[in-house]
Amino acid sequence: MVRHSMFVVALALAGALLAVPARADLAPPDACQEADLGKACENASANGMMDLPGTCQKAKCTRATPSGSMSYDCHLCKAGGAAKKDDGCNMSSRPAPAALATAPLLILGLLYGRRRRSSEA
Repeated sequence: MVRHSMFVVALALAGALLAVPARADLAPPDACQEADLGKACENASANGMMDLPGTCQKAKCTRATPSGSMSYDCHLCKAGGAAKKDDGCNMSSRPAPAALATAPLLILGLLYGRRRRSSEA
């Protein structure tokens, strides 16, 4: 019984670790979409502060690769600017936390373990 519970916990932890996307695949926290260029955004960063009001603008981003750093065109929310607030939904694209993605797997594992325990008793 204990061995089975440890297996379920190990399986849940493995699922949580494998569900985390690679850091290179994540957009910067102040990224915005090309369709939002010139519009107001709420996820600008400046002077160590995050989630400031700003304007979506074209920029050059860099990321680390195995062969060195690489520059690419991107769109960032820059602090300040005189953009009008968008009347529609102004949602920034932020990935969901990995814990939320793995919660169903953990719940299923726990329920399976309880079911096995109750059928053995």
